[in-house]
Amino acid sequence: MSHLTLQSKIKFKPRDYQEPILESIIAHCKKKDAKPAFVDMSVGAGKTAIYAFIADHVASKGGKVMVLARQGELVEQNSGFCWKAGFKNSVYSASLKQKSKKYPIVYASEGTVARQIGEGGDFGYTERTDGKITANWCPDLLMVDECHQINMEDEDNQYMKIIRFFQAMNPRLRIIGGTGSPIRGKKYIVGDFWSERLYELPTNKLVEWGWLVPPIFGFPEEKEDGYDFSSIEVDKDGDSFSEDQLNEIIDGDPTLTHKIMHEIMVRTKDRLGVLIFCSTKKHCREAIKVLPESSYGIVSDDTPYKDRNKIYKASRSGEIKYLVNVGVLATGYNNPRIDTVCYLRPLDSLTLLIQTMGRGFRIPEDSDDFDKVNCLVLDYADVFTRLGDLYENPILEEGMKQSARKNNETVPCPKCGGDNSPMARRCINTDEDAELENEQIKIANESRKRKGEPVHPYVDERCEFFFSFRPCPNCVSPNAHGEMHPTQNDPCARQCRKCAFQLIDPNAKLNGQYYTEKDLIDVNSMRIIPCKNQGLMLKYNLANGDIGTEFFSPFSDNVIARRIYKTKFVQQHISSNDIRAFNKCRTVESIVSSGFVMTPKKITHRFNDKNKSIINRKIF
Repeated sequence: MSHLTLQSKIKFKPRDYQEPILESIIAHCKKKDAKPAFVDMSVGAGKTAIYAFIADHVASKGGKVMVLARQGELVEQNSGFCWKAGFKNSVYSASLKQKSKKYPIVYASEGTVARQIGEGGDFGYTERTDGKITANWCPDLLMVDECHQINMEDEDNQYMKIIRFFQAMNPRLRIIGGTGSPIRGKKYIVGDFWSERLYELPTNKLVEWGWLVPPIFGFPEEKEDGYDFSSIEVDKDGDSFSEDQLNEIIDGDPTLTHKIMHEIMVRTKDRLGVLIFCSTKKHCREAIKVLPESSYGIVSDDTPYKDRNKIYKASRSGEIKYLVNVGVLATGYNNPRIDTVCYLRPLDSLTLLIQTMGRGFRIPEDSDDFDKVNCLVLDYADVFTRLGDLYENPILEEGMKQSARKNNETVPCPKCGGDNSPMARRCINTDEDAELENEQIKIANESRKRKGEPVHPYVDERCEFFFSFRPCPNCVSPNAHGEMHPTQNDPCARQCRKCAFQLIDPNAKLNGQYYTEKDLIDVNSMRIIPCKNQGLMLKYNLANGDIGTEFFSPFSDNVIARRIYKTKFVQQHISSNDIRAFNKCRTVESIVSSGFVMTPKKITHRFNDKNKSIINRKIF
């Protein structure tokens, strides 16, 4: 790779795992009709470095490159690394008070560039006297940082205006995106605009290789010592919660925030830097009342750039320990001193969870005088329970398991005996036989490398037992009992883990909506049956002859059981017009006789290997 990208004496070289990423981008851009594509790289994997090395490669061959970001802080960060790597570049960002295009590599902010396209603009065009149009400055390669932020469906937004203008000026323009979470709202971004994901590098791999510290998880000492945000859902834009609703819940117990902050201070007394995500600006002001004076900084979208930078530097140096924010530090803030991330707000997106947790995963730099062995993730907002049944992610699953262990609610795996969350779909533990097999493969591969022979792939070390699964219609493999069956996959998996067959429409919302409508089965009738211990069963008579069942515990002491009841029963089967009246039901018998419970017209249904009904989608 070095002969492609390292054309001059530099201070930085690509990490070994970055080289195949660089190769994949270069190979794609060489294609005759290369469409926009992106790389999916974990927080801390070095997207900034990838931009710099690719930009230098293109510039060394006489091309022009623009690296586009939404915020000035990201522009400054990306440009700074490029200079450290030995590559000259310009910055074009109004918030940074720099508007230069001196060098063939330009790092720019979206809003500033959008105002400079069109006739006469710095990145626009000039009409000559003969009527021909010439570009004032147009890139050969456009790289977009945090590319999942682009709303491809809205041609009038600034990103799309810039892209369409440059494409018109340069039909051979190549577009490469970088993201750590290729999901916008709850939609996978591959589609009409982003044609493909060129490379995927997940967080757990970087933790395994030692490039990120591993997370450890903490939860309230008592169940009642956290916020209950289960009654609110995201706004219609799919990305945010109502500030009024958030404040109403926070204000419902004025002492809870102070109690949580006291607990955070005790649990982090020996840690380096603490990043706290609050729900609202009012919530931030309440949270800091407990913290020692001069030990914290508050950052929100109202914080002026200079003040924000001052706070960031104080946190980076250790002058302040607590960094309290609302809505601004999910991306673009690299501070290895942060070793604790606290959630005092709900999340409804895996993108936000991975990005925000990732603020604490970075390893110290060579010049740092501190050590860091892990990142403590403290969840006071039931974030992991909320997201657990929507997404497939090993870090999310580990958080759910540790939450269950804290509450003595773990479920043993029938195959390996390891602990799992009650909401687990696949056992989270490691298979000892697979570990041993990989050790043998590793030894054999070292011999093959010496002989110049191709190496063999490693096997999946994760336990093969699935509590619930979606079978692949395209391939078979051994199940947890060694029997050959259609390959089992996580119900949320987009593609088969063995043959990569597409299981879920990449443009569908990631909420259990599967690829084909034929999975939906007509419901002939539904019965509501009271069970012992104040339990509740829904019994569906289906058009294909199956009997589907669901069990709920409305009044359980188990917080996960109550959460499942709210999300799978109340929010689905009770009309919003009837919620207030329905909430007066205090017994299972009153629920059964209330008349408020709606019957779905269609559901998806299958049986797992325990003959248990698996129902993921309902149409009313």
